[in-house]
Amino acid sequence: MTSEIKADKWSPASGTAGTIGDSGDTFTVPSGVTFTNNGTATGFGSSVEDIVLWGWEITAAASGANFTVSAGKLMHGNTLISKTADTTLTFGTAGDWHDGAADSYSGGAGWCYVGVKSNGDLKLLGDNPAQKSDTSGNTAGYPFLYWHDGSNYWRVIGAVYVNTSNQNSFIIKTMGRRANCPLTLIVENSQSSYTSYSLAALCPKNVLAIFGNIGNNGDGVGNSAQTYLNGTNDSGDVGASVNKADDANDSANKSNLTDAYVSIYTDQVVYARTANANTNYIAHITGWELP
Repeated sequence: MTSEIKADKWSPASGTAGTIGDSGDTFTVPSGVTFTNNGTATGFGSSVEDIVLWGWEITAAASGANFTVSAGKLMHGNTLISKTADTTLTFGTAGDWHDGAADSYSGGAGWCYVGVKSNGDLKLLGDNPAQKSDTSGNTAGYPFLYWHDGSNYWRVIGAVYVNTSNQNSFIIKTMGRRANCPLTLIVENSQSSYTSYSLAALCPKNVLAIFGNIGNNGDGVGNSAQTYLNGTNDSGDVGASVNKADDANDSANKSNLTDAYVSIYTDQVVYARTANANTNYIAHITGWELP
């Protein structure tokens, strides 16, 4: 038995495959030792899965026939996917679609999702939002991360809203995992109990939260004016973004706006209410947080 083997290179005695040790053996890598991998390492597993590490940011101009996705890295399951250059995806180019056939939105505007396959392919997914939690097909928990096309898992990294002319309907600019859009009205109403409002044309499915503002105009008769924007219709207002008028005498033509960050629990739905039935509330969206 040799206690130490010294060699500049180790190769299999025959063929191209070799084995180190037997089942149950333990090999220790001492402190200070560095492994340099210039090939592909498989089977080591990873405690980091399914997350976007950096990049994959969408830049879409209004009325544009295409948009850009920046370089980036993400974990597709426990496989590291790296893009070193920006990618332009064009709605009219068949090769930019997941199935090689360009979809048309001429029959109705809607979201076009963008996904990354395990081999690094970045493609348009059409109106196919994520519906799986992981690459094992689980569906527990919100939000979902992957769309499964029957054969492949696509890590959804964002979406753009496409009009009936097959162009970007409005500007979207992703910074990190925050997607920014133009200030857009969600609702203006005066309901004293939580009422649901659809975000279907304002943000894609499976977002973590929305950004925006909520405001009120006071009731003009000296009563406190307080309004709420929430991801649930919780009667205790747990998790709500709250707006309160500057004082109890705000006139009916005065608008008070407060920045809002609202976690989303039901796909593309938000809730709003006022504590005073005489108070008119207003809410806008300016963007959303991506998983």
